Amino acid sequence: MSKDWTKEELDQVSKAMIKNGHMGYEELCELLGNGVLAVESSELENDSKEEQA
Repeated sequence: MSKDWTKEELDQVSKAMIKNGHMGYEELCELLGNGVLAVESSELENDSKEEQA
């Protein structure tokens, strides 16, 4: 089941994530918009395939 988050809820969760050493919501959105996570993910997949060969 999905949930629509309010701006206040996103802010609270983002602050908690940052406090625990993770990226916050805004940083995640920025990276997704830049395609950074897609590139890093495909690089990890390629590295894994090379190790298996």
